[in-house]
Amino acid sequence: MNNFYTQYEEGKACFDSGKYDEAREIFEEFIKHRNDFADVYNYLGYIYYISDDRESAIKAYKKAVDLNPSYTEAIMNFAVVLNDCGRSDEALKYMNQLKSVQYYEGVADRYCLGKLANMHAETARAYKSVFWYEESIEQYQKALQLCPAFPDIRLEYAIALRDYGDMEKAVYEFDQVIVRKSDYAEAYIHQGITFYKLGFIGFALESWKKGYEIDSENKILSTFLYLLEGAREVE
Repeated sequence: MNNFYTQYEEGKACFDSGKYDEAREIFEEFIKHRNDFADVYNYLGYIYYISDDRESAIKAYKKAVDLNPSYTEAIMNFAVVLNDCGRSDEALKYMNQLKSVQYYEGVADRYCLGKLANMHAETARAYKSVFWYEESIEQYQKALQLCPAFPDIRLEYAIALRDYGDMEKAVYEFDQVIVRKSDYAEAYIHQGITFYKLGFIGFALESWKKGYEIDSENKILSTFLYLLEGAREVE
């Protein structure tokens, strides 16, 4: 028993430190002898998922959920993978299963939705990092469908729209960010950049001034204002 526990802890330590190949090797050996640890299958599900082995991820997450039907994180992960594989009906079934996992009334659902939204946002960032804007935008939309009130995700979505060239939608989404969080200096920075790219210099200046009123220590805002106001004086 102690050997199994030690092996489990070694696998978990590798997983937590990002050594996923080592963790997979340990956990795959572990389940040859003990197949009743839901945690292990949840870890394996994630490792398979990031290795683009979706079918193995699905099998691992299903095993985790079968072992522990109240395992919120495994249910969330399972739903995301199923949805990514085009099995949205099954994903919704497991999402609905979360309704019965409420150890604290009203808290579990918000937590789960937030976790799922952040997972979609993380995927969106990965796509954006390799300039796959359509896929990135789609993931941001999925995140906001789950949690429309998250201003940081909406800001990233607006930036992705702008970088993709959809300026009209980007302007609208920057406005939506500011409506939800009027003291968000970062939103004014990017709103101003968008106006500047469109040639609306006055609007850009107005956005950056509003941002500067919120955060006068922001180097980007102070630099942009200095350069833009200096250029206008020269004109």
